[in-house]
Amino acid sequence: MKILRSPVIAGLLVTIGGWVATASGADLSGAWRGTWANSNNRHTGPLRGTFVPLNENQYQADFRGRFFGLLPFRYSVVLDAEPQPDGSIRLQGSAFVSRRYGTFHYDATVREGHFESTYTSCKFQGTFSMDRCGGADQ
Repeated sequence: MKILRSPVIAGLLVTIGGWVATASGADLSGAWRGTWANSNNRHTGPLRGTFVPLNENQYQADFRGRFFGLLPFRYSVVLDAEPQPDGSIRLQGSAFVSRRYGTFHYDATVREGHFESTYTSCKFQGTFSMDRCGGADQ
């Protein structure tokens, strides 16, 4: 009887843990969609993101978008996640994009399915604004 209880209890705890993470908004994994805007030159464009949890406190964010509406860009950054008292999540990280564009630094907040981030580099600054995609939209 103990052998049967152990897997059942473990399965129940994993399921409950998933519900709690989803209900609290702590799980950011999945597809996101929105726009980026550069403050220096007023360029803007579409943006997609995918968040993959690396551990309890970090996500790998894969961003892809278009510059001038035609030129694609794609890069990844590891973001450190810190839950805030108001229920939001603060994300911070840096990624070297290229020799030409340098290292980009990100400071983001996620609240109720909305991701809002500032970015800065040696040449650029701006914002990313995305919302979580729906089930079939991913």
